[in-house]
Amino acid sequence: MHKHFLVLSIFLAIAINSLGQDTLTSIPDSLDIKKGKKHHPKLATVMSAIIPGLGQIYNRKYWKPPLIYAGAYALIHFAKLNNGLYQDYRAAHFAVANDTTCDASIEYLCNRYSEAMLEARKDDYRKKRDLNFVLLAGLYIFNVIDATVDAHLFSFDVSDDLSLKFDWRYDPYYGNSALRPRLNLSYKL
Repeated sequence: MHKHFLVLSIFLAIAINSLGQDTLTSIPDSLDIKKGKKHHPKLATVMSAIIPGLGQIYNRKYWKPPLIYAGAYALIHFAKLNNGLYQDYRAAHFAVANDTTCDASIEYLCNRYSEAMLEARKDDYRKKRDLNFVLLAGLYIFNVIDATVDAHLFSFDVSDDLSLKFDWRYDPYYGNSALRPRLNLSYKL
């Protein structure tokens, strides 16, 4: 019984020891096009997290940062616009609800809308403002994820040697001689 336990323990120790070893470090990357310079996905992620768009520049996707900054500008602009309208409707709602006089800048709101309508519009503009900030956070997260994925796929082969095509094939061997869909994978070695 002790012999079996000893043999089993030795095999388990060897198996556990081999799990910690990385056997793939000595195998060269066959997809790496640029042999001299290695592209680091973590660096692209950190760069894009610190300054949005910098990871995309590191990945040599120069057309993406202007889109990121245009989207951020638009979201911030609409957040400011909705916040201004929210502040106006909030002040008008407060004035109408408490029977106080309205400022000259919001008097047209106090005279035009009822208390319930002012409260509904105030809530609507607050929701729109908050949604703009949520979308801005989503744009930031998308920016970081995009830089990470682009960095991982930086050396991926996208040449014309690889193709996956969907086409139609005339097949007379099936009794009705109809066109059949076909998925064709072709590659060159």
